[in-house]
Amino acid sequence: MESVNEVRTITSQRKTTLLVVNDFKYRLIKKTKDSLMSWRCTRKTCKASLLTELNYTILSTKGNHEHPKENKIELQVFREHCKQKALESLSTKPSNLLRTELLKFPVATNDKNMRSLRKAIYNQRRKLFPKFSKSIDQVFLQLKEMKYNSCYMYKNKDFVYIPNTDDFICLTTQENLNFMVNNCDEYFTDGTIDYAPKFFLQMYTIYSMKNGFYLPLVYFFLKNKTKNTYEAIWKFLNKLCVELCSFPLTVQKLHLDFDKNVHGAAINVFPGVALIGCHFHYHQCLWHKINEHSQLRYPYMKNDDDFGKWIKMFYGLTFLPPNEIEDAFIELISICPNHKNGIIFSDYILETFVSPNCIFPPNVWASEPSLNSSLRTINGPESFHRTFDGQFYARHPQVPKVISILIQTQAETSTKLYSIAQEGSANKMTKEDTLLYDKIISLYNNYKNNKTPDTLINYLIELSQLYKQGRI
Repeated sequence: MESVNEVRTITSQRKTTLLVVNDFKYRLIKKTKDSLMSWRCTRKTCKASLLTELNYTILSTKGNHEHPKENKIELQVFREHCKQKALESLSTKPSNLLRTELLKFPVATNDKNMRSLRKAIYNQRRKLFPKFSKSIDQVFLQLKEMKYNSCYMYKNKDFVYIPNTDDFICLTTQENLNFMVNNCDEYFTDGTIDYAPKFFLQMYTIYSMKNGFYLPLVYFFLKNKTKNTYEAIWKFLNKLCVELCSFPLTVQKLHLDFDKNVHGAAINVFPGVALIGCHFHYHQCLWHKINEHSQLRYPYMKNDDDFGKWIKMFYGLTFLPPNEIEDAFIELISICPNHKNGIIFSDYILETFVSPNCIFPPNVWASEPSLNSSLRTINGPESFHRTFDGQFYARHPQVPKVISILIQTQAETSTKLYSIAQEGSANKMTKEDTLLYDKIISLYNNYKNNKTPDTLINYLIELSQLYKQGRI
């Protein structure tokens, strides 16, 4: 009878349980009537056997192994361990997961084995999802056929809604819609393109804010970014609210990015809605223009370039009253240190944000600073999308994978909704943000109490310094 050092279990490629004892593998032969388990060496010519209890405690051994020990046992154990970890951490890249686990459980391996391990992780995760579609038509067909499959439902309730036209996919819950029609009239929107589901151009998310909590409530998978599509999703959402909650959707304020199709659609569907541009996206628009032209980009990147400093001053315009934007723009033009290149930037600002017929008038994106100015950012939605993007290790993940992540996200949203309803919980502004807006308000009040061209320029310079530090 051989001495026993350790008993481990692993799963074979045929999904059966194997025992590993002293680096030899045993397969189950039978279970006896008295609840014992009989095992035999996996080598067909070997007669070594074991008798164990149901918890794998060895009661007796029989025969000796007349063949060398398995030299790949540790690799197989490691393989099964990684496959289990792959299910526990779906968002971790297989290569990162392998490196992390190798630090904990060093095993002798080679590049071929590493490729095999990565493939095993992919295959293990793949089993969690339905068959992946090969076209957008198959996506819609599968979702309609499997709408009531548990992988597409949230707690056995509907989560996926599709219009008859198959123009987009909507994901939400009746709980979310009830909260919207009973508690909300102000919404935030944002989209992600890089990690939109495969075959779709964008994932567009609608949020609300209650007691300081940003709540992702509705998701849309969009094929395009046309005005008609944005109109269609709002109309579809309103129809869902009426059908499921018996009340229409009320939208009085809408925070959004600088996409004229988004703005136009919102105005058409909700006449009288107040559109509020986000500071982050205003700054992003400016950066995109700067990055298009080397004459703007190079001085902008230099801390000691006067022309670059002048460009940065335009970032502070968001913290002025709308009726002062035109005068502030004129003052900035008058002090431009490089008119030849400055006109490239100033013409863009004028036509897009300042002139009477501009695309996005000042009342959309500019306002006096206050503690409520924090609502002119969409840091919450932006933070959500950064976290969402981080759940995937490849761009444009398959639709079932995205829905799986959104169902997990919905669990967090439901918890927040319950907390708000039962306890009135509030999420306060961070101390850092409070100090930041106190600083901006103080700077504005100094300018407001003595409005001159010089104090205006000084105010914009101070704000540009805050932007340079990445704070606004």
